Amino acid sequence: MFSIGILGFLVWSQLMMMAFSFCENWVINFTISWKDYTLLNTFYSTNVNNNIQSAGNSVYFFILLILALNITNIKIKNIITINSFKKYIKRGSSETIRENSFENFRKSYLYFYKTPFKENDNWLFWFIGFIEGDGAILEYKGKCKFVLTQKDSKVLVEIQKVLGFGKVKKFNNFYRFLVQDNYNCLLIFLLLNGNLILEHRIIQLSRWYNSLLKAPKLNLSNLNLISIPSFIKTSEQLSLTSSWISGFTDAEGCFSISFYKNRKNKIIVKARFILDQKNGENVLKTIANLFSPISVKLRGFPVKLRNKTNNVFRLDISCNDIKNPNVKLIKNYFTNFNLKTSKQNSFLLWCKILDLTLAKQPLTELEIKEIKILSKQINRFTINNKSIGSSKFS
Repeated sequence: MFSIGILGFLVWSQLMMMAFSFCENWVINFTISWKDYTLLNTFYSTNVNNNIQSAGNSVYFFILLILALNITNIKIKNIITINSFKKYIKRGSSETIRENSFENFRKSYLYFYKTPFKENDNWLFWFIGFIEGDGAILEYKGKCKFVLTQKDSKVLVEIQKVLGFGKVKKFNNFYRFLVQDNYNCLLIFLLLNGNLILEHRIIQLSRWYNSLLKAPKLNLSNLNLISIPSFIKTSEQLSLTSSWISGFTDAEGCFSISFYKNRKNKIIVKARFILDQKNGENVLKTIANLFSPISVKLRGFPVKLRNKTNNVFRLDISCNDIKNPNVKLIKNYFTNFNLKTSKQNSFLLWCKILDLTLAKQPLTELEIKEIKILSKQINRFTINNKSIGSSKFS
């Protein structure tokens, strides 16, 4: 209690000195990003960014700060909401801050490979989205294994080259990127921990965590670790400021062009953005709310396999209405966060068709013919990256 009192006096004294330095009615405008745990102080348009390191100590800091502001009658422009504050306290000081998962990965990667990981966070978020859509986080008898399966090897070769570990192997008509040693699987764990979206992927990673804790030949000091960071059970929040959806689309999405006749017997071109995911109803609903608030449905009719349905859900966004903001949102997102498979070519052709059709239909026969040629190319690029391989690797 004595220590807290001293700390409160120091905080109060500092604020009083700063207040006297400016004016009687000094206004502090501060915002708190609960995702980044960063306090931004604004003093007459000058921003000071203070990174908060300890979640537990920060709770006391915020309490003392609020008390000090009340004592000095300083006006608060942006108020901390009670719900946000309770949510922050609820996390507790023992939970790993999400952003540290990339930091842990980069530090251990540098120590283990004696070279820094060269790609930025955008690449890492894309990679995580690609893993969640098409990867396999496997564990068998205490042994970890990571698998990515693709018909086109180019993206797997890029992943292997960027990571600097793992192997790309050719099978009959597809390729697999494989990581089977515990050290590199631990690096992938550090990357994924706290950054996964899908619940079943979090469950898969928890099996890795338990396995890595018991791995007899895993020397943590080789990765500059004293212990494996605590496992984070909660999912990350999706947004259009992250490249996760781009990676997920590379794995599970497509840009589609179809044709139908209206009541006047005129051919109409329909452009769609589609995402499929097994057991993915919740994540697809979240993506739908970001792009276009539409319903997510089971793909086709539920197909029974060994007394179980396929449980594959589909998000299907129509992009024909120029007044609908979803067209601009989708185009802007994938322009900012490029796809890395041949689906990038599909997206560019899809945008070209949108430019030819939006607010211009019905089209002439010549225009329809041109669009049909472009749509066949889209289908070809999509087929090249269609998921393939054994269902057990998912």
